Amino acid sequence: MVFSNSSDSRRDGPRDEHRISGQGGSNLITLREVLERAERCFPTNRAVVSLTGGPAVTWAEFVGRVRRAAGALRSLGVETGDRFAIICRNDPRQAELIHAGYWMGAVPVP
Repeated sequence: MVFSNSSDSRRDGPRDEHRISGQGGSNLITLREVLERAERCFPTNRAVVSLTGGPAVTWAEFVGRVRRAAGALRSLGVETGDRFAIICRNDPRQAELIHAGYWMGAVPVP
């Protein structure tokens, strides 16, 4: 998944200090780069809120969980470019697994 950081002046965008550029100054950025930036810029802001009454998770906590989940997927044999299934309820753990897949270059299939 890739997001574009357009410099289109016809619409309001993020303030300059929150603009993101991809590797090498490219206008294309990966989801991993978005998460790393959110962790750096907004570590204590809420990233995920559970609708089932669980505690809110900050960006720093969420990205840490994504990193650990990506490591767990690698230890199970999932490699870059692989597809893997996610079978679970719609909750924060599902979001962690989806982002972990993108983090490591695999393709989650929820």
